[in-house]
Amino acid sequence: MYLFSIMLCGLILYINVTTLWESYGNVPPYYGRTTNMDKWTSPWPVLAIIDVLAVLLYLGIRRCLSQKV
Repeated sequence: MYLFSIMLCGLILYINVTTLWESYGNVPPYYGRTTNMDKWTSPWPVLAIIDVLAVLLYLGIRRCLSQKV
């Protein structure tokens, strides 16, 4: 169970970091990044949904495993 939770946390952390890094970047925006700023959307709502689903998945699996014992 601990291995699963570590793997799930690692996966969610990877998804969050790569998405935020791609959206905001680590350098000031250059011309190619600012041409379509009117079409840009914030990644936070989607990441919040993914995080909540991951927590619910973890709690559901933990509950199922604790009931079988």
